[in-house]
Amino acid sequence: MKKCIAALFLLLIGTTLAACSASDKNSKTDMTSIPTSLVSTTPTPTQTPTTTPIPTYAPGTDLYGMLSVTGNIVIEPQYEYLDLFSDEGFARFEDHGLWGFVNEQGEEVIPAQYEYANNFSEGLAAVKMDGLYGFIDTTGEMVIAPKYEGVEGGFKFGRCVIVSGTLKGLIDTGGNVIVEPAYLSILQTSSEYFIVTDLTSSYGTLYGIIDRDGTIVVDFQEQEIYMVTDKGNYFVSREYDPLDNQAIKSDIYDLSGNHYVTRTDSWDFSRPLLDVLFVVASPDGEHWGLLALDEGQFIVEPIYDSISFHDGEESAYLHLDEKAGLYILKTGVIEWDAYSFEYGYVYLEKNGRNYLVDLDGNEILPTQYSVISATPHGTFAVMENDTLYVIDLQGNILFEADDLTISPWSYNQSIDCWEFTYKKNIIRGYDYYYIDGFISGDGSKVDMKCWSDDIVPDAFYEDFVDNPEITGEALVNPVGDPNIIVYFGYYDFPKQGVFVVTDKEDNYGLISSQGEVLFELQACHIFTNKDSGNTTNKYEYDHYNDTDYLIYTVVAK
Repeated sequence: MKKCIAALFLLLIGTTLAACSASDKNSKTDMTSIPTSLVSTTPTPTQTPTTTPIPTYAPGTDLYGMLSVTGNIVIEPQYEYLDLFSDEGFARFEDHGLWGFVNEQGEEVIPAQYEYANNFSEGLAAVKMDGLYGFIDTTGEMVIAPKYEGVEGGFKFGRCVIVSGTLKGLIDTGGNVIVEPAYLSILQTSSEYFIVTDLTSSYGTLYGIIDRDGTIVVDFQEQEIYMVTDKGNYFVSREYDPLDNQAIKSDIYDLSGNHYVTRTDSWDFSRPLLDVLFVVASPDGEHWGLLALDEGQFIVEPIYDSISFHDGEESAYLHLDEKAGLYILKTGVIEWDAYSFEYGYVYLEKNGRNYLVDLDGNEILPTQYSVISATPHGTFAVMENDTLYVIDLQGNILFEADDLTISPWSYNQSIDCWEFTYKKNIIRGYDYYYIDGFISGDGSKVDMKCWSDDIVPDAFYEDFVDNPEITGEALVNPVGDPNIIVYFGYYDFPKQGVFVVTDKEDNYGLISSQGEVLFELQACHIFTNKDSGNTTNKYEYDHYNDTDYLIYTVVAK
């Protein structure tokens, strides 16, 4: 569960419903390999869009359905399993052991008739019939006959991995075999190249790279190859930097044999990604620049003592001798004395005072503040002469207080709030602040108290009307009202502006970031963002923040 924070403008919720007893269901994997000899074509199924009545299941069975992020029920809980919609607008479902597809209107456009099915991708879905896999199109027509023992996922950039015994190969969207099953594994991290493994040596697993036509472009080697880009840059030998235990180093090569040392402050970078554009790199391991992988050229010359940058960020931190600054990717300009960049503002410091400029160098806020924290809609929390102000672009004061303080990183965009601390609660000598409450992005103040642990004392519920409070595990409506509901926990979907909330009885609901009740608390389980610290939720999506739908389950009575 994500770290809990308080929301400001939550509306009141009515009576709490019955306790939820739903439990997580293990997700179905996309790779299935069943040793079977190849066979010929099977008959093409006919398709008629239908809506199946809610089936009968044994009491205690988890039934899967789908919600929109607006709180509407898109698909009633009626399936043994249900996925999110693919780009084609279909979601696979399992009904009494058979698989089919439902559309965004809740219609079963391809009835449950397959032994197994993978999601649609690039207009095709792998389905299993009589123990073998073929591919159907979005009308349900079998366009590639079932003849594969197994497939991994689906098509990506016109290729799909097939399985025969323990070996893997590639086919194209016409079902033509591009690479015969010959490799122990085939991993696609780009549109043009695949990482393959083999056991052709006494050394164990060997790694190589093939192109989309199956030609070997990097010979097999002992070093692990864990990512290759569209331009053929490939990464090997991940390891912690002995000079910095927070950093990860690896080697990167291109197909011409050029070699660089790369460095990142996050192990996450080592995961196979299709969208890595820039990396911190050095030809000699001592002087660092920013390398554009697509062009194979430095956009920041390798002359700096150190650079901090994560792919997807808008700026890179540069250090050279005693100087520090930012390289702004959008403009290609280096701003010395700058220490941050967000929402189009460059944060600079001069003689211990902070100021803001825009990307054209125009002054936004003058050099007079000890702390500045901006929002994306033109308001700023600033500290001046030990007083906290919220101001707008014209300098109008929207809020002020002399007993509160904030840090430069106190703004939380998902709830449009600054976290504040009462000065009396600051622990002297430590870089630590209690979160005593929140100030909204328009300058409204909400006065709260935080406990330093995750325990909600019984007295909290008794005196909440007079003393609105929050804890590390609770999201509450701060309005003084005897009928207020305390959300014992929540999961944040900032891109959609909604929260999945729970109460003490583990009922689940959905509210907007403005507090509107979208789906009332009830006996169900709404699945949420992938959380690396959550070991019990087996139904996880890396891309959940990009979806307009949520999977949920109820327990069959």
